[in-house]
Amino acid sequence: MSGIYWGLTLMDLMGQLHHMNREESLAFIKSCQHECGGISASIGHDPHLLYTFSAVQILTLYDRINVIDMNKVVKYVQSLQKEDDSSAGDIWRETDIRFSFYVVATLALLGKLDAINVVDLVADQILDLMLDRSIAQDS
Repeated sequence: MSGIYWGLTLMDLMGQLHHMNREESLAFIKSCQHECGGISASIGHDPHLLYTFSAVQILTLYDRINVIDMNKVVKYVQSLQKEDDSSAGDIWRETDIRFSFYVVATLALLGKLDAINVVDLVADQILDLMLDRSIAQDS
């Protein structure tokens, strides 16, 4: 999914997006959306926040966000937020600061930033980074 996003973005930057099969890309994205709302890298894979973000970027590029069930995507993204405001990438609950970016960016593209507490999410992540760096510098 992410490779498709980067390829389509490259074609768009070169003014050649019209050479790509838009309907095939949209059908592929739709087929990768799971019942939980998340989107997987490919058919038969588990959904993940990164691929959900990539799919939303592609749909935004084509101005076709209505291809997927946007409400389910929002619920999926919300379900990955942890009590400490960090975000997991998938059902296995691995935490990484990148995932917080994917949450904010995905919801921003969908016009649904009000679905989470962005201030707490961003503030907590910045404080965690500052603490991690100060500990690393003291070592």
